[in-house]
Amino acid sequence: MTPAAGDTVTGRVSVIIPTFNRAVLVAEALASLEKLRWKDVEVILVDDGSTDDTEAVIANIRSGGFRWPLEYIWQPNAGPAAARNAGRRLACGEFLYHLDSDDLVAPAAFDELIAAMLRAGTTYAVGIVEDTDREGARSADQPFSSHHIVPGDILASNWYTHAAIYRREVIDRIDGYNEALRTGEDTEMHWRIMATAGWPALHQGLVAARRFHDFGQLGKKDQTRSEQLHAIVQVYEHFFEACPEHFCTGQNVFRLLNMGMQSGLIRDLETKGRCHSMLVRMAGMGASLPAVHLLSLMLKPDSVTYYQGLVRVWHALRTIRRQIRPEAPKAMQTSDERLSHKTPAVQAQKDPL
Repeated sequence: MTPAAGDTVTGRVSVIIPTFNRAVLVAEALASLEKLRWKDVEVILVDDGSTDDTEAVIANIRSGGFRWPLEYIWQPNAGPAAARNAGRRLACGEFLYHLDSDDLVAPAAFDELIAAMLRAGTTYAVGIVEDTDREGARSADQPFSSHHIVPGDILASNWYTHAAIYRREVIDRIDGYNEALRTGEDTEMHWRIMATAGWPALHQGLVAARRFHDFGQLGKKDQTRSEQLHAIVQVYEHFFEACPEHFCTGQNVFRLLNMGMQSGLIRDLETKGRCHSMLVRMAGMGASLPAVHLLSLMLKPDSVTYYQGLVRVWHALRTIRRQIRPEAPKAMQTSDERLSHKTPAVQAQKDPL
């Protein structure tokens, strides 16, 4: 559906905010919502077991005449997935938007995202999020973050939680976030959305800021390499269970092989074994992947020396591949382009978790 010139698009947007021990930051997040141009908004704030003065801060904001209807609920700490799902159950809006309590939304975000969605005829849209420090200054390490969408490769595609707005049925259809996950729960839900609702409309303007700080976290952030690999593989497993037909691809075979090798290299045999088990399952699910069983055998041994050699071979083959098919140079984006909202260059992304 493409709106005609002069058409006015309406509909309530339910903003769902989980928080944990971020009394100061959540007040700033709510202040950014008061500047929205969209005319119909409700806010559901789910306190995931805070022990600071978050409740008192919210009470002061509500008594001070907050612009939008604001629902506050407290629950024992259960993680960001459970908090966001609790908020969705209370939401009344036609559209859903997830905002983390430490981040900020741009005034025109909802207007622009919904317009992009309608122009493209999709049921959700994704925009650009800027990385900043606690005070709002651009991050020196990663000053600009683009959505990273690779058509045809769901596991290579992802976006920040507050980069997207959805028609409510998109989230209801998949029953929201997977509460078994404390890390990567947003990535896993985004993958299920792409598997069930197709690809998003892409909006090339700034819609929000992601702030880096030392305040409370809903999920575990300081992880060892073993914990990181375990978390990634766990997300793979849950997506595999939910959407096996979308998981069984050639790209994912090699992702599992790589995760298994990395796990074997650091003696994390449990995670390595789980990668092997998924490869075995994939081999049994499709004749279109005849080499999967052979590749799964590469993850059978438990010797660290074996994986050291396997990783060396892996990197050597990747080097040869790059020499045969060199990557195209990446374009650079100037600050003038950023400020004028010109289409940003898509930067290389870190692991989707």
